[in-house]
Amino acid sequence: MGDSEFYEEVEKKRAWMRRDYGLVQIDFNPDKEEEWVSFGMKLSVHRLEWGTSIPIPIAALVADIPEKIYFDDLRSVIEPRGGLVRRADLNFRDEIHYLTEAGADIVATTKGKGGELVPDCVWEVNLKSRMIANR
Repeated sequence: MGDSEFYEEVEKKRAWMRRDYGLVQIDFNPDKEEEWVSFGMKLSVHRLEWGTSIPIPIAALVADIPEKIYFDDLRSVIEPRGGLVRRADLNFRDEIHYLTEAGADIVATTKGKGGELVPDCVWEVNLKSRMIANR
């Protein structure tokens, strides 16, 4: 993430580490060579409406970042590239979980009266990754 500021949390026994860059959070486990290997990355899209920081490499690539990402807009970009499958194993009143064919887990918040599930805004996108950061 270049020179972007981040909050780092390392578990006491060094079993995992988390780097939080605001919009992006990266989770790591140690490997045998004493390096940190990423096992996941979250795009915390809901933080955009709070004016959270955007890592420098992302901000450099995107001219206009909205405060909210609407699920239908995200769906129109993802579905032509492989589709979305609703996760039946995760069923909550205020969230809808989807899985992309590439392995991203997308959580959409809902705004329905009476508990019905109505997709509205994207809360976060969880990505699988293999990135290495030196300790």
